[in-house]
Amino acid sequence: MTGYDAVGVGGRDLAAGLDFLLEIRDESRFDWLSANIIDPKTGTPLFKPFITRQLGELEAAVIGLTGPTGPAAKPADGKVVIQPWQDHLPSIIEKLADSHAFIVLLTDLGIGACREIADAFPAVNLIVRAGNIDSGAPPLFLTDNTILIGTGRKGKYIGVLEVAWRTGAGWRTGDHQALTAGKKERSRLLGQINRLEGRPELKDHYEEIRTRLASLEITIEQLEKKERSAAGTVSSFDNRFVAMDVSLPDHPAVLDLVDENKRSVSKMNRRSLSAAGAKDGVAARGFSGWSACAKCHRQQVKTWRASRHASSYLTLVEKGQQFNLECLPCHLTGVDPEDPATAMGITADLQAVGCESCHGPGSMHRANPAGHRTAPVKREICLGCHTPEQDNSFDFTEDLQRLKCRS
Repeated sequence: MTGYDAVGVGGRDLAAGLDFLLEIRDESRFDWLSANIIDPKTGTPLFKPFITRQLGELEAAVIGLTGPTGPAAKPADGKVVIQPWQDHLPSIIEKLADSHAFIVLLTDLGIGACREIADAFPAVNLIVRAGNIDSGAPPLFLTDNTILIGTGRKGKYIGVLEVAWRTGAGWRTGDHQALTAGKKERSRLLGQINRLEGRPELKDHYEEIRTRLASLEITIEQLEKKERSAAGTVSSFDNRFVAMDVSLPDHPAVLDLVDENKRSVSKMNRRSLSAAGAKDGVAARGFSGWSACAKCHRQQVKTWRASRHASSYLTLVEKGQQFNLECLPCHLTGVDPEDPATAMGITADLQAVGCESCHGPGSMHRANPAGHRTAPVKREICLGCHTPEQDNSFDFTEDLQRLKCRS
């Protein structure tokens, strides 16, 4: 539906096994790219290493490289080998460099490896990287010939990167980089102004941000003027990526696909966990559950039970997502985000966002209340789940006051 030409295969795409991924590949209307996922029996790539496209008078190539998988994404069936990129990229670049004016690399390799590639292969002009830390980050100039962009996980950023490429000319650095950073800062300040409008108690802060924004607008105008004067002498780009806001309307057909995908993931996780023999009633280490807290903190627990935190797990059950491992760490208590599968056997008292989600494990406090006091609620704990993508109206001070578990 989106109209991709190609998708780079990442290490995590192999988490459900090769057969599962190949089935998806065969149903796709675009190419899946990886030069270094190898069939150990034949020694040949299991996916296309690259594709080429004619863009007007310019011949472009897109290469795929897969990074090494972590523990959560280790191929389970042993049918593939992810070889080092150094074993494959040099020969591909040698084949493509002379006949292609623009080369794109799709990868989930680390930034260090991307820098190494940019230094070694000037023919690579654009690296599109999949990684958790790339969300909303401006393009990174690795060399005069290579820029790195990334939009974060799960397609939650949307936009366009427009390239004006002049064969033989490198990227415009310096002023363009400052302009990109300035536009990003302008968006951030505008967001702050929108949140502060209509709040007279924060008038001074509002005016301070308005002053900073006015100064920044002058700087952006000057940089844009310099860009226009230099147009046509070097290669350039315009990067406009924005976060998908939960307030934006969903496209009905896309929403149906997303919901169907979530249900499929939940069913697969349930089958996988059943086959692994997940046990019921296993308490998370150091956590006691809300009923243990209620023995001493009766009023606080009464207040909590009337809150949305208390029904957080039920919302997953109602949507058929109680086996979705991406959702569970934020809807249960005591789940390790790095190993969410442990949530499937957790005790009933932890099947909610309970007291210990905010105050930390309570078993030591329960055994010795005076000697081991629970931790106060910190903003950082809340922001682990109340991200802008999931809750764009979250306000720590106001929401904590609304919860009133301390009364």
